[in-house]
Amino acid sequence: MADKGYAFLIVGHSNFGKSETLWALTDYAEKRGKQPPCTIAGVDFFVRRMSNDDAPYQNPRSYEEFVEAIGAEPERYRNFISAFCPRFSEKKTERFLSAFKERHDVYAMVIRQSHKGDATVSDEEIALLSKYLAPDIGVLIFSKFPHTRDQRAGVFRGFIARTVANVVLDDE
Repeated sequence: MADKGYAFLIVGHSNFGKSETLWALTDYAEKRGKQPPCTIAGVDFFVRRMSNDDAPYQNPRSYEEFVEAIGAEPERYRNFISAFCPRFSEKKTERFLSAFKERHDVYAMVIRQSHKGDATVSDEEIALLSKYLAPDIGVLIFSKFPHTRDQRAGVFRGFIARTVANVVLDDE
């Protein structure tokens, strides 16, 4: 990981449990206000629970502002974890991923199927997403069904820890 930070994305469509997974990952820390970084494998991560498919009433540009802040405050966002929706029909989706890739080695855990129904992330969406991910270990497909937020968070935490450990070893 020489000069770049880590970006880990939890990927799925609306109501797939992305934000709930991150809530569980952060040990159910309060959703609002300043939360401490989430430390995994000795690395501190800023956690962005709200996805690009969430439109907060107060600020519909919230995710765009987050992406801009990554460039404006590179030390604060050197390593981050974020919920992400693969809406490739929207041009800004690829713009967000390009911005992440510019400053970070990007990894993703894709929640393949909604925990609330039959909706899935398609093979085509995974292929498009993969263009922006770090090679080799860039993506993990989570396909267990049914699943809980705690199960997803445990798998995601393990994926992050293994990835960080492998990348650090490769850099030495």
